[in-house]
Amino acid sequence: MNAKSKLTLVASLLAGWVLISVPAFGQKSTLGGPGPSPVLVVNGTGAPVPVAAQGTTNVVGTVNVGNTPNVNIANTPTVTLAPGGSTG
Repeated sequence: MNAKSKLTLVASLLAGWVLISVPAFGQKSTLGGPGPSPVLVVNGTGAPVPVAAQGTTNVVGTVNVGNTPNVNIANTPTVTLAPGGSTG
């Protein structure tokens, strides 16, 4: 390996190390900084928080079930009880 190849190799390795380490040095360190701050979440009527009902829940208002279909049962077999038979 000649001197020019060695210099190119060293320069390439140095450039690679710099490109890899720059993001790590660019980040802010939070070690020893302030701790977590309390957070208060407030949701108005425009963005309510969904909750699940627990226990007994009262429903107020009218419930209307519309568009109920008619159900017809066709082709049912005739069923009879034999003389002297029982159902129990």
